[in-house]
Amino acid sequence: MTPVSDRGTPDSVFDLDYTSWETRSTLVVAGFVFYLGVFVACHQLSSSLNATYRSLGAREKVFWDLAATRAVFGIQSTSAGLWALLGDPVLQADKACGQQNWCWFHVTTATGFFFFENVAVHLSNLFFRTFDLFLVVHHLFAFLGFLGSAVNLRAGHYLAMTTLLLEMSTPFTCISWMLLKVSSVKHPVDPVDDGVVRHTASVAGICAAPAVCLSIQWTMVWAVGPVPGWQHVSVCVLYSVEEEDMEAHWHVQVVPEAAGWSETLFWKLNQWLMIHMFHCRMVLTYHMWWVCFWHWGSLVSSLYLPHLALFLVGLALLTLIINPYWTHKKTQQLLNPVDWNFAQPETKSSWPERPNGQVLQKKQP
Repeated sequence: MTPVSDRGTPDSVFDLDYTSWETRSTLVVAGFVFYLGVFVACHQLSSSLNATYRSLGAREKVFWDLAATRAVFGIQSTSAGLWALLGDPVLQADKACGQQNWCWFHVTTATGFFFFENVAVHLSNLFFRTFDLFLVVHHLFAFLGFLGSAVNLRAGHYLAMTTLLLEMSTPFTCISWMLLKVSSVKHPVDPVDDGVVRHTASVAGICAAPAVCLSIQWTMVWAVGPVPGWQHVSVCVLYSVEEEDMEAHWHVQVVPEAAGWSETLFWKLNQWLMIHMFHCRMVLTYHMWWVCFWHWGSLVSSLYLPHLALFLVGLALLTLIINPYWTHKKTQQLLNPVDWNFAQPETKSSWPERPNGQVLQKKQP
């Protein structure tokens, strides 16, 4: 089946002549430009309105903007995928070769989005010297798969739309990550009296050995998280420690007991929904295998062999490795709410640990 082209003036974007390569390529570019615009708009709005965003490092800001962009795409993808899965009669009647003009719109704009994602991820990896293998593989297969569907006029749309439905988890992932960062904004806390200083030093465990810590000079406390009562305060303190024969500067960081809004009911509910969405992704991949099995002959005749092979390899990686790994990580995050994307590596020290588990680390000049 191919798109109908003998129509008059289109009433909407869904009525365009999708047999024209110019139409499809234009929408691919439009998808790229639109989501690039979402990325830039998120940066501008967050910089102006969000104190947490302004306190983040450059790499975390990029991650924040990408998370918001993926959430917007996730809303588009989920709505398209649900309609294909549950409502569209043409796609339900022919899951291998059925086509709809509204699907062409989503296929082409999704191709533009995944091209944007690949450009953004690779530039980020190059600039920040990082590499996330699962993310790179996932986006590469997604871009090549949708590019194949955008090029091939015979390719059916049901599997493409159900693939988009796999993005159902991205809005919840975005909310989860941002809420973990909300309380990470740093607020300077002025010293009130020596009692606060001594209590803060006690929290840091720096006064556990009086023979070593003869005196402590207050410099600054940056409180991260809830401050009242200091019960769960997470501090990053710069002390001047004077010893008998030398003066050394130490950087002491107390690890927060909980990140951001992770103790709130809203964050936990969102996390539960996100984990549920990842389990739904697993069920959806099984359904896609079922469609491939029962419509194998039609898929072979309608798809180019490299495209079909790419789809099957990508679906296998998603089913056996990527989805289980991400589901495990998100479940683990519910029990231990930390942002592992920006977890700091542990620094080894020759100094013994204090009773609270903190290790004194010498600040490098």
